[in-house]
Amino acid sequence: MPATISIVHPSDDERRTLAECMAREAAPFAAYASADALFPTLAPGACGCVIAPSDLPAPGTLSLIQTLRARHPALRVVVLGRDADLATAVTFVRAGAVDYLVPPLSAVSVLSVLWRARARARFGHPSGAGAAPWPSRAAASAGE
Repeated sequence: MPATISIVHPSDDERRTLAECMAREAAPFAAYASADALFPTLAPGACGCVIAPSDLPAPGTLSLIQTLRARHPALRVVVLGRDADLATAVTFVRAGAVDYLVPPLSAVSVLSVLWRARARARFGHPSGAGAAPWPSRAAASAGE
């Protein structure tokens, strides 16, 4: 089963921006407006990563992380924070998020973190050792 990136974001604009970033890099992704929309799509044994904002509406991002850890342990969660509050970042990481990103965000930083999370999910190793990133469109067109 291929590792996929699931974008969960209530904002149409934010979801679209993240989706465009994934599409530019030929990253396999799906986008959802809520955690409730994501859950029914996850097959048993799903692997990959989920990217979600720190302020998802109820039941919230912490609940999303805890539910995914219980039902789909091979999925890794990356949280998009609104600010660089260390206590908030620690709360999410202790709950099971593999990373907490804060603004300003660049496509490169988001993709780098998602690649590492996807690699951990695919190979089941905390470091993601041995994982290869998805091919970028630039690499594919250069014949690499």
